[in-house]
Amino acid sequence: MLLQKEIITKKIFTDRIRSHIANNKWEALIKLFPGAEDAGVANTLLKSASKKVGEYLYSSNRYYEAILLSNKARSRDPKNRPIFQLFVNAVLKFFNNYVEEFSKNDLAEFKQTILSIIDFHKLKYPAHRKVVDSTEHMFRRMDYRIKHVARDVDESKVTNRVQQIKNSLYGDMTSEEVRQEFAKLLVPKLREILDAGDDSGAEKKDSKKKPTRKKKKSKKWDK
Repeated sequence: MLLQKEIITKKIFTDRIRSHIANNKWEALIKLFPGAEDAGVANTLLKSASKKVGEYLYSSNRYYEAILLSNKARSRDPKNRPIFQLFVNAVLKFFNNYVEEFSKNDLAEFKQTILSIIDFHKLKYPAHRKVVDSTEHMFRRMDYRIKHVARDVDESKVTNRVQQIKNSLYGDMTSEEVRQEFAKLLVPKLREILDAGDDSGAEKKDSKKKPTRKKKKSKKWDK
């Protein structure tokens, strides 16, 4: 009975998504998306829906939302260059529009979040090189503003959105990206452990090598 209910729910969401796409009802589709994901709608349809909604949001100058939706499409088909381009375009527009509002911490958080995705595409998809290269100026501006310009405050006008972008992007990572991020965290820890082991081993060897000085016997002079 439960399985039958799940099948019916999935079909309802599938039909609604197709209808909204056919009739260009993008706002209705945005509201429908979370439920469609939970209902297990096919990835191919969710990819198409999130791409179209991302394009709609981008053309409407709603770059924050465009980042979230275009990334949902990207995570379902990371090799798709137009989708990756849409995501990067939305990121660049969002940054340029709010650059003066970013605090030091906002910039550090935003940079780390976006850079992990850019690095993934740089290593995995050589065909995306031009899109990757288009982000270099943004990252240089981030570094400069962190050092010289941005305010050091606990919360700014964009802090909440930066955190939402971070949470959403990490939540929609591909399995390969998750492994990449796990490796980034794990490798430094392993190096620390290995280095600590090497240091302790070297100390033990040094202690063994140290020669013990024999006490010289004092000569007794005959009177």
